[in-house]
Order: sequence, then C-alpha cells, then structure tokens
Amino acid sequence: MTETVAGRGGDGVEVAPRILDVSKWPRTSPAACQPLDRMTSLGSGYQYFAVVEQKVSPVSGDGPITEMALTSYRPAEAPKVIADLRTSIRTCSDFSQPRGGYEYTHPQVLADPKVGDEAIAYRLTQVVPSVDSNGDPDGGQPVDVPFHFVVVRSGATIVSFYTMTPPGGHGTTDVPVDVVKSQIAKLDQMPQHS
Repeated sequence: MTETVAGRGGDGVEVAPRILDVSKWPRTSPAACQPLDRMTSLGSGYQYFAVVEQKVSPVSGDGPITEMALTSYRPAEAPKVIADLRTSIRTCSDFSQPRGGYEYTHPQVLADPKVGDEAIAYRLTQVVPSVDSNGDPDGGQPVDVPFHFVVVRSGATIVSFYTMTPPGGHGTTDVPVDVVKSQIAKLDQMPQHS
C-alpha cells in the first residue's frame, strides 16, 4: 500500500506539503545527536523549500514500512545534511526525542551506497515502551525496533529513506536498494534538480 504523506505521489493523491520553519523545531540533547534525530522525520537542521513524501507499507500491516522524502535545499546546504549525519553517527551514542518522543540507541554506520553525488547508510534502534491493549504503559520490557536509513544527495536534493519493522512485524528491515537506485535515476532525469 502506498500513501502520499506530502506532495503529489504515484498514487495520484496530492497532499499540500507544509514547509515548516526548522529554526523553530525543538533541540535534541545531546546536540551531537540532532542530525540523527531530525532524520527520523526525514528532515535536517537546514531550511528546505519543497518536499514530497511517500510511505509504503504492506497491506497485511505486519511487515516492514518504508518512508521516503525528496527534499530541496539551497545548493550550499544540501552537502551539509550528509556531512552533519556523518559527524553525528560518529559522536552520538543515544538520544531521546524532545517533548517526550522516542528514545533511539546504537547508531551503526554502514557502507556508503554508490548512488547519487554522495550517500550514507546507517542503522538506529528505536526503544518503544511496552503498552497494554489500550496503548497505556504497562511497565513491561521496552521493545527494540530496528531502523535502516539511506540518505542520498543529488545536487541540492536530499532523498531520504528509512525502513522499520513494527513490533511483532515480519520481514527484513532494509531499505530496498532497487527502490533507492530507481528514485535517484528518476531524479537525475529531471531538468535542473540541483
């Protein structure tokens, strides 16, 4: 199942993107983790000007979910998105999202994908509190939810992907490489995408 989160997607649905002022987003602590935290929402600390987001999930609801965003930045700032992620993954061990969000641990850098002008791949683990059938905390053991991120720069566009498998779900938590390559190939065919 494909769902357009923002922009006009292949499903024919158009959702007006909200261009948020990123300077007003809450700060992550420790600060070294902020680039990783922002990317959990497929964003960064740099102001973007256009975005298209897609979410792909299995109809059964128990398999991996992949989200993708194509985000346009100023040409001088797009490379900084990747550079900041590289620094963050070396200097951040774990973080909690501001305002009571999830906790993330164990960032692990992976081999750089050979796609776009530059790319980075890494894993994070989201720690989800145990809840009862009503969604209320039950004091049980937290559940680790694996995430796989691939972030590609092509000109001034950042194409971000993550795949996660929800608790109790089945399947591999890997961003499909063929999807990454296909999206970058489409982007490279666009006039003046940089």
